[in-house]
Amino acid sequence: MKNIFSKRDLEILLGFQSGSSGYIFPRLRLASITLGENPQTFFYVDGDLSEDDQESLSLIDLYAGTGFTMNIDQEWFEIVRVDHPNPIPDCPGECVYARKEPRPEGPTEHPVLDDVSMRKDRKIRIAMQRAMINRIFPQIREIIVSCDNLAAHIYVRVDGEIAQEDRATLEGIRKSFLEQLPRTEIADCILTVKRLDFPQKEREMEGMLVYYRKEYDVYAPFHPYDVYGSITPGVQSRLLQTTAEKFLFHKSGGAFVVSFQRRAWGAIFPQLRLVSMQHKGFCFELYFYVDGELSESDKKSVEEIRSSFGEDLYHRVVKATSAEIIRIDSPKPIHNYPGVCLFARKENPPLVSIKNVVLDADIDFYHKVLLAMQWAMINHIFPRIRAVQLDIEAHSVIIRVVVSEISEEEQKSLEEMKLSFVEQLPELQSCILRILQKPFSKEPLDRIDWFPETVYYSKGSRLTS
Repeated sequence: MKNIFSKRDLEILLGFQSGSSGYIFPRLRLASITLGENPQTFFYVDGDLSEDDQESLSLIDLYAGTGFTMNIDQEWFEIVRVDHPNPIPDCPGECVYARKEPRPEGPTEHPVLDDVSMRKDRKIRIAMQRAMINRIFPQIREIIVSCDNLAAHIYVRVDGEIAQEDRATLEGIRKSFLEQLPRTEIADCILTVKRLDFPQKEREMEGMLVYYRKEYDVYAPFHPYDVYGSITPGVQSRLLQTTAEKFLFHKSGGAFVVSFQRRAWGAIFPQLRLVSMQHKGFCFELYFYVDGELSESDKKSVEEIRSSFGEDLYHRVVKATSAEIIRIDSPKPIHNYPGVCLFARKENPPLVSIKNVVLDADIDFYHKVLLAMQWAMINHIFPRIRAVQLDIEAHSVIIRVVVSEISEEEQKSLEEMKLSFVEQLPELQSCILRILQKPFSKEPLDRIDWFPETVYYSKGSRLTS
């Protein structure tokens, strides 16, 4: 195994670590990636995979590349079935994951990472990635590593009581991690193992999340994408870590949502009832549910959203986007829409039933605010709203809503939107809602009217350049 990496190779290896968070399942035996110009991922699995597990591998491959800052094109991955206890043939490239088995399948020795040009945080991540090879067993829920000067601390949360043999395995992770790092950078490492039975959760602790297993809420029937769709009456429990939830709150998944948010600027028209999105690999599908016949102008708005979606993301993420316009006239309900809901106008009763999720994932505060606002606006956008804007400073947010006119019922709806927004952000210290009335006119809103971040403005409320 190498101990000196190019910037390109580091991004590929660390991209897998980040992209696989929340998607590693017990049937995955080993994963390897070829380095260089066109990296390819190989997944070695044990037995037949469910559709959801196949989707998880697709998402690992997708998300592994969304953080690349270089022009790296990873076009495909391969799933290879090798049932246990059959040995895995020599895998191409660099081994990035291997589960614990009686006879180790991945490499067992790793060189010291003594490249002086490599940042310390990257050395820690690479050392942990290698130390975990051949040592991940199903009861491990997550592994976090933190560093304070020359001391490192590895936190492992496990599901249920673990055997003494498994404790020795975790100690092996600690020792292997420490052996790979120069003593001038990390001189000591402490291991802390804590029992946290599924589905219990705790607030994220400080440090680098280097492993997070795939988890399900076994009490909730679900469709892989049905997180923000209509909730069956009486069914309160739901998926904790579904493909869809990770799609929404993973750094790259959140980027897709924010991309829609920005591409919909000035394109949302009153007849648009709901927009949902799903993806298959690198291809995205947008569904526009409308009320009545659309004008050519509104059809053009749909096409503008479709054609520009993903343009603000790295080039490899979105290969193609399709759009389908579906007519369901109000007051008919919209049931079983595909994917996740990105927009729903205000109707009575509400189009979508949503249970707020606390945004405690590994996302910076600024992007958490954008995501929280996207979900908060669902069911609360009415035709007289011209714009929704945010002023984000430290852990405080001002929400400004520009309206042409407003009734008491609509004002109450905006207060509910603010409450939904606040409930998703535990670190938010203050939130103020300001409502500004500016009647529609042929003139665009002046630049002075606009806050630093605009998350919505309706068709007809034009921005100045």
